[in-house]
Order: sequence, then C-alpha cells, then structure tokens
Amino acid sequence: MIFQYNTEAEYAGFGAPTRPPVYLKRPKTRPPKEEALTKMKTLMKSRDNADLLEHLTNDNFLSRFLYTRKMNAEASVHLLERYLQFRQIHPEIFVSLSVEDPFVQMCLRNRFPGVLPDRDRNGRCILFLSLRKWSRHLFSLEAMFKALLLLMDSLQNDTKVQYSGFVFLIDWNQSSIYVNPKQLKTLIEGLQDCYPARFKAIHFVNQPVQVDVLLTLVKPFLKEKTRDKIFVHGSNLSSLYEHIPQSILPDESFNGSVPVNTCIQDELIVPPGPVTRQKLRIV
Repeated sequence: MIFQYNTEAEYAGFGAPTRPPVYLKRPKTRPPKEEALTKMKTLMKSRDNADLLEHLTNDNFLSRFLYTRKMNAEASVHLLERYLQFRQIHPEIFVSLSVEDPFVQMCLRNRFPGVLPDRDRNGRCILFLSLRKWSRHLFSLEAMFKALLLLMDSLQNDTKVQYSGFVFLIDWNQSSIYVNPKQLKTLIEGLQDCYPARFKAIHFVNQPVQVDVLLTLVKPFLKEKTRDKIFVHGSNLSSLYEHIPQSILPDESFNGSVPVNTCIQDELIVPPGPVTRQKLRIV
C-alpha cells in the first residue's frame, strides 16, 4: 500500500497552503558547478592515487559525481574513489564491459532495461524492466547489469539527466527471474554506494510474494533514504499513475500509451556482425 500525506485533512476549513510548481522553486544555495569542479580536481591531485588522475580532464564524467553528491567536492571525490574500487573488485563486469558484447546487445534490444522517450513531471529519466519475457537460458543477470550501466552512461551524456536522475519501473508479472544473495549484494552496493547517478525512485508492480519477502530481507542493507524511495504497488496500477502519468508509460505491462518498441536507446544498438548475428535472439 502506498501511504500519502493528506494535506486537505490537516488544513480542513482553512485551505491547504499552495506550493509553487517544481520549476518555480528556488534551488538551495550551492557552489556553482565550475567552482565545485575546480575544487574536486584540486582534491584529486592531492590524493596519492594514479587512477584518479586518469579522469582529471574528463569534465563530463566528473560532473556526474558532482551532481550525485549535490556539488560537494569532497563527497564527490570519495564517491569516485569507491567507484574505481568497485570496478577493481568486480573485473567480471568491467573488464569486458562493451556495448558490442552480443549478450549485452541482446539485453538492450529486448529492453532489459528499456528507457521511456519522455521524462516524468520532474524531468527524471525513466528506465523499466518487463520481466515476463525474461529467460535465464537467454539472459544472464550479469549481462543485464552491464546493459544497465552502459545505458545509464549513455543517457548521462545529457547533463539534464545528471541533475534530474533516474526512476526505475519493474513489472514482475509472470517472471521466472532468480537473484542469488551475492548478485543482489553486488547490485545494491554498486548502485547505492559506488555509481555516479541520482536514483530518485523505484516502483514494483505485479510482484509475487517472493519479491515481498526478498525486499524484507534486503531493506536492512539499504540506507534509510534509499528505503524511502521504494514503492510497491502490486496489481494496483492506479497508484503507479499517481507518480508517473499513464500517458508516458509503455503500452506493454504498464497499460500506457507509448509503443514499447520505441523504448530503446538507438545509439547503443550495434548492427549484428557475422558472429553476433548468430548469438542474438529477439524475443
């Protein structure tokens, strides 16, 4: 069940206070991006870490860490260090991370994950998974995680996405996916503590009882701020529409108006070559 704050009840008889639209709200005072970027580079130079210096001139890459940590240069460098450490700990993911990987291509072509062409009312980029087509014989969780990282990396070339962040939608209807504890721990650690992106919300729909149990087990490992971003809707899509307009959702799984075959990041799709053509299978 999704709990909502009832403003009208509290202000009954007096009129609820009006709030300005999101785009009219005055942002909190923060250091300008250029100032924060300069400070971040100075801190990187002061560290005895050659890996940090390799990224010193990549402003677009560094800005992702700054937006994730709200222009706090010290926290941004700390996040970058954790990101580089995470890459070293998990070579099985990053050493062979390539958009030309045929198994990654298979995930991207089948929208594992997909991306909606429109943003939500807060300008956030919406990624989604419809797991009814998932087959452990065709798709590995490792390949899907790689596809997710490459997709987010591509989308964050747009600084508006860096600032506004991501929303995730997961439809579990008729899903046969299995996540073991080690894979789940890697996913949580990677996205929550090591990856430079702003994760604003995650919505589960049509989840089976097993997923509810899994969430109960996982939540102790999540930060409180992260737990507050998880919304469980079950089969009640109307509660999902209170967060995301039905008109911008895919027609498949979410009963929206957007053709699901348009929900692909075209620039990541590589034409199949002689080898990949044999391995790719679109379902």
